[in-house]
Amino acid sequence: MRCPKCGANVPDGKSKCPYCFSPLSDQPYRSFSVNQQNVVNNNEMVTPRKSSADIYEKNVSAVAIITHDVRDENGKIIGTSAGSGCLISKDGYVMTNTHVVYDEDTDSVPEYVNVTLDGHTYVGRVLKTYYPPKDHTSLEDLAIIKVDASFPNYLRLGDSGTVRNGDEVTAIGNALGLGINVTRGIVSDTNKLFYGEYFLASDVGINGGNSGGPLFNSRGEVIAVCVCSPAMDHEAMNFFIPINHAREILRNWGYKF
Repeated sequence: MRCPKCGANVPDGKSKCPYCFSPLSDQPYRSFSVNQQNVVNNNEMVTPRKSSADIYEKNVSAVAIITHDVRDENGKIIGTSAGSGCLISKDGYVMTNTHVVYDEDTDSVPEYVNVTLDGHTYVGRVLKTYYPPKDHTSLEDLAIIKVDASFPNYLRLGDSGTVRNGDEVTAIGNALGLGINVTRGIVSDTNKLFYGEYFLASDVGINGGNSGGPLFNSRGEVIAVCVCSPAMDHEAMNFFIPINHAREILRNWGYKF
């Protein structure tokens, strides 16, 4: 049968729709023509849930590894900083955290960083950043990078306002700087107060290097951006910038996605 609210196919015997979670017995049945199949009331297509493996395979090529040299006050290279990023347009705009590109030793942000996507490394120009407080990461900890290339696959941004406590989520990122990996968990709290700001919290496994990487809902849409920092090193409680807030920051900077 079909869910009378969202139109999704529902196996017989289910009391609730597995996609929109509406009680089936409480909804008057509505038939669907061929042209209405899988269409919700607002005419948007219903996207079925995807496994973490499906989400990984579809999106891994658009999750970036971001690296840059770390220098001392004399300009000598003393190491390499590594993080993650989200390719959010086909023309090469990459969203990440400011602290991924920020160099604490010189208190500066390099003009260019290395951006690796699907095994290919590009030079990315850092267009805009926000300097977060040095003692912790904030909701404003975002940066936008531009790569001069075209990409067939990029990440689709979802709506963090529809996320609920207990929703399944998947994170992909450059964990520990060792390369891209994938982890799975649930949303612990959509509005967790931390350092005076409201983050999205999840038990999904992340580590240093996941910073700036995407958190996906079960439809494969980005609903938050990872913000790893020493101040947020809490077991089974990790924090993310909701994508609606991130999108608003980008719009204030003049970038619409």
